[in-house]
Amino acid sequence: MKNLINKPCIRVVCTYFLFGVLWILVTDRLLFVLVPNLPRLVLWQTYKGWFFVIISTLFIYMMLHSTARKRQESQDALAKSEQTYRLLFENNPWPMWVYDLETLAFLAVNEAAVDKYGYSVAEFLDMSIRDIRPVEDLPRLMADVAQTTRSLNFAGEWRHCRKDGTVFPVEITSHTLVYNGRSGRLVIAHDLTERKQAEAAAHEKTEILSRSKSNLQRDMNNQRKPQPLLNHFPQPKTPTS
Repeated sequence: MKNLINKPCIRVVCTYFLFGVLWILVTDRLLFVLVPNLPRLVLWQTYKGWFFVIISTLFIYMMLHSTARKRQESQDALAKSEQTYRLLFENNPWPMWVYDLETLAFLAVNEAAVDKYGYSVAEFLDMSIRDIRPVEDLPRLMADVAQTTRSLNFAGEWRHCRKDGTVFPVEITSHTLVYNGRSGRLVIAHDLTERKQAEAAAHEKTEILSRSKSNLQRDMNNQRKPQPLLNHFPQPKTPTS
């Protein structure tokens, strides 16, 4: 019912109704003034009726054509937007997926996610976001899903599992959307492995420099200590019998 009674249809019907009422009121009064002869008035009423049919037909056609054109433009814009989104989603260099907010099942994944996690698209679509988490992280995951109500959510750092069982750190950002009529979330996963390795290497270098500095300082302090004077004079020999 809502599809039949929409704003464009109501606008066309109301406009046609107003046009018909104004046509009848104006043309009837005009004919009574211009054509006082009754037989001729009847004839002109017939002409007026045919003219009304022609004008109203053209009017309805123009209104419907305008409505159809605007609807087509809207559909074309929506299709273009969806195509742009799909290109951005599928060709994004970072792993991305859409999951169902109710079941947590994967609804769509991009190629980067397939490469990063080792699962095929078909395998992903038979899984849920629970399946790419270590078992010990599932309570935290379920709590986060239950508590997240913001549209745009920066979930922070998590651990994910590849198909081969390796665990790696990721940073998660997500946003709510409707996908194929289902309430879901679009997720972007940023692999933190290289950053963590760089941080560990930098920390190790800092530790090495700190130890080297401490050792150098200790050696310099030892060199500054005064040596005992007895070490600079020969010791007397003990006489032998």
